Amino acid sequence: MKKNIPFYRYEYLYKCYGKKIIKIIDKVASAGRYIMQKELKNFEKNFAKFTNSKYCIGVSNATDGLQMLLMAGGIKKGDEILVSMHTMIATASAIHFTGAKPILLDIKESDYLIDEKKIEKKISSKTRAIIVTQLNGRVADMEKILRISKKYNLKIFEDSAQALGAYYKKKHAGTFGYGGCFSFYPAKILGCLGDGGAVITNNKLIYEKILALRDHGRLHNDIKIWGFNARLDNIEAATLDYLLKKVPNFIRKRRKLANTYYSNLKSVIELKLPPEPNKNKINYDSFQNYEVCAKDSYKLSQFLKKNNVGTLKQWGGKSLNNFNKLKMGNVDKKSNETFKNLLMLPMNISVSQNEVIYISNLIKKFYGYRAKNI
Repeated sequence: MKKNIPFYRYEYLYKCYGKKIIKIIDKVASAGRYIMQKELKNFEKNFAKFTNSKYCIGVSNATDGLQMLLMAGGIKKGDEILVSMHTMIATASAIHFTGAKPILLDIKESDYLIDEKKIEKKISSKTRAIIVTQLNGRVADMEKILRISKKYNLKIFEDSAQALGAYYKKKHAGTFGYGGCFSFYPAKILGCLGDGGAVITNNKLIYEKILALRDHGRLHNDIKIWGFNARLDNIEAATLDYLLKKVPNFIRKRRKLANTYYSNLKSVIELKLPPEPNKNKINYDSFQNYEVCAKDSYKLSQFLKKNNVGTLKQWGGKSLNNFNKLKMGNVDKKSNETFKNLLMLPMNISVSQNEVIYISNLIKKFYGYRAKNI
């Protein structure tokens, strides 16, 4: 019997928590507390605590947050910033709009994150920083990256939009350098009912600069610098504060689903799977996505589509094409081939264990393996 498993069920969160969310909206709206009120402050305090950071600034979205973080961190026109080739164009655009130039870094076959062995060859006299994209709910090898940054006096910023709840050696994503940005796009582990984001930092000067930048350059009702209108509104902040308490359970479910994928697909030699969740003692992955490297990935995605299973290629599968149009430099052939073969399978709290088994059996069938209960 065929199932219908979209890549993401956008209505699911509201179906589960809509009654509570309506009450939250009514409470905020009836009091007229829409912008920069206590709900935002409460969320910022609780999010900072969750990520074990000193400061949190709620912002309009992760892209704006990253741009403001770079500006607060002193990035300026003419600087070169190293960035993973496997990241959304938004990461590069945040660099561009500071006046700096993004330079692409290669990725590893093992986890599709920055290949730290390839960093040094991309460093020039203009290189000022590395943006580490913490992808799919996994933190990169920060020990090696920090060692390189110290050697060359480079600043570290983190695009942690996909890494809420992820740890490297018991340290939360976004806490390794000057700061990290997070996305609350609806499909994220912690999603709101629209756009939203946050920046975390342990640096008070960075914190105060971003506070001003997000609110037209104002700090304590005094214009300090040129700024933006990039605030997180109170209704979204209150909703996020409520859902933040549920994030540990959301992540536990995702990790169980990842274990089910792994146990059912580990014998399929045409696939390279993410690291097994419970066997890694360095990384604690939160599995924002379950991205595999698959032989004939396009044909596999079409086969799954015919069987009503949604898949997705990150960034539309065109990250490198977009970067090439914008003249951001080259990556090696291996990184390019790895990227072309990547495919994301359904991974979120609306997916059941039985659905993961069903998807796994379809994949086995596609590659000619025995598959039961399809």
